[in-house]
Amino acid sequence: MLVTIDDLEALMQIVKKFETPDTPLQLRFSGGFFTESNDMRSLSDTEISSLTVTAGTVTVDLSEYAASVASEDDDHREAVAAWARDRRTKIRPLRMAYSKRMAWDIAIPVGLAILGAALLWGLRPEGTPVLFSWVFFAAFAVFGIVSPFTTVRSRLRFEEGLSWAIIEPRTMAEFRDRQNTDYRPRQANILAAVGIGVGVATVIIAIWAIFAPK
Repeated sequence: MLVTIDDLEALMQIVKKFETPDTPLQLRFSGGFFTESNDMRSLSDTEISSLTVTAGTVTVDLSEYAASVASEDDDHREAVAAWARDRRTKIRPLRMAYSKRMAWDIAIPVGLAILGAALLWGLRPEGTPVLFSWVFFAAFAVFGIVSPFTTVRSRLRFEEGLSWAIIEPRTMAEFRDRQNTDYRPRQANILAAVGIGVGVATVIIAIWAIFAPK
């Protein structure tokens, strides 16, 4: 889930209803306490890496490793769960970021497939039937296509049961402005990746043209 200053304020208003004289609303960060949602701005990345909101029997833990609510009252838990459902996000923590993981998941098998196919085609014995060479070439190509998707799919299934909180020390409006600002560099990265793909395809075609049976 995404937790901005606005989202934390909304959570505070919900949990505050459950406070008691002995256990009033408390906001804890990694290393201390704060009183206002806007205080998030003054916290360091380490301090804001884990937040805990408590009141009465309700305890809400928020971090990039887990997001959970504990309470003796089912209605209290459901109130917090409803708050969390409204704040689901596709953003992953840095430790689970797709960009780097998928780059390796895709690049390694595709690279091995290209290298293996090129070597097999270029080093095949003289007189090898063309159909036989094409079968092995196709096998490497299938491996290069199927393997990355299988790996990514298995990771996605594993993450379905996980929960985490992306904590942003800014308002939702500020967060959206920042997202729009970061969009252009991502576009440039996508275009660069497409360019690399076209280059690899060109190399494969060139290798095939050199070693293809005459």
